[in-house]
Amino acid sequence: GDAAGAVAALRRARVLSPADLRHRVALGGALEAAGDDAGALEEYRAVVAAVPESPHSSERIDAIHGRRNDAAERTAEWRRMVAAHPDAAIPQMHLGLALEASGDTAGAAAALEKALKVNPDLTEARAALARLIGAGAGTK
Repeated sequence: GDAAGAVAALRRARVLSPADLRHRVALGGALEAAGDDAGALEEYRAVVAAVPESPHSSERIDAIHGRRNDAAERTAEWRRMVAAHPDAAIPQMHLGLALEASGDTAGAAAALEKALKVNPDLTEARAALARLIGAGAGTK
């Protein structure tokens, strides 16, 4: 496909309908496919800022950080999101996953517990917490 054409069309759509976050999600995907991770992150961050419980955009943010293999930036990203949206479960879950990946099992368990307190149906958070408990990370 014509990645540059798709990006241009989606940028126009975003300008014409700024409240429609679907354009930002699609633009993030097109930018990511074109190799522009920085541009994709900007779009996904805007979606999560508006809708903190956005699972797709949150997953894409996490995937980009995973590709970059930058645990410190991944953790910092989710700390910023949690600070901006302390009552949102999805950013809290991703903070827990980032902390787990960086070896902070106690911090990971605490973040995952907070996420599950807000949304007990987050199966990914529940599985990660079970993994941590199985590995000996204590909970309160």
